[in-house]
Amino acid sequence: MYGQFDLESPYVDKGTVDGTIELEAFYTFCSAPTSLISNEDIPAQGSAITLNWEGAQAGTSNPITGYRLRWKANTASEYSYSNKINNTGSSGSTKWTAGWAAGTKIEISIMTIGTVSGYDSEYSDPIEITINTAPTWETDPVLS
Repeated sequence: MYGQFDLESPYVDKGTVDGTIELEAFYTFCSAPTSLISNEDIPAQGSAITLNWEGAQAGTSNPITGYRLRWKANTASEYSYSNKINNTGSSGSTKWTAGWAAGTKIEISIMTIGTVSGYDSEYSDPIEITINTAPTWETDPVLS
């Protein structure tokens, strides 16, 4: 039946006796995290940093299944992307290794991935970190 809905259909929100119907959105987009934070704004070259995020929201009939990072060094012309980070919550964290040369500035943002293909969020506002030189010691550190 093209162009007609059974008034008992799950796609019909409200139906009236005269045949007027109102449809609700089947799916809506997830929202990107509102906050992305690095535990270090200037990590040492080769060190692991922790990225934390919060504020993501699922869309209508589109629960969160994970996240994806996007980054670009000031020496690069294109973005790079992470594999999917499996996490169904509205917040999370991941460890990331800063493998770039000292002085490199990295722009990082994150998106929310939902169950419905094509209804993921846009990328969040980016944060920027600058890679520092690896720490050096004038003498060997004393371990206790």
